[in-house]
Amino acid sequence: MASELIDTATVSGSVGQEVQKRYAQLCEETGLHPSVNWTAAYYDAATGKVQLGDVISVSLETETSILGFGGVLFPVKLTATASGLSEIYWK
Repeated sequence: MASELIDTATVSGSVGQEVQKRYAQLCEETGLHPSVNWTAAYYDAATGKVQLGDVISVSLETETSILGFGGVLFPVKLTATASGLSEIYWK
């Protein structure tokens, strides 16, 4: 999921609506709803834009359970990170 979100963010050069739509699609597909944390070297919080060549990073975190022997549920914390370079030049 993290790599899919980074692909969308780097191609669009932002973490705006396109990325939010992709996040919603992935949540529906996987049934998971992880918390998302974006970081970038330069990030315009008002528009979500990240300048060409700047690193965009995403970290996803959620908790779920796996079924063990004897029907015992074990809590598991899942974390995924990914990063990429913005491919859009914003004037």
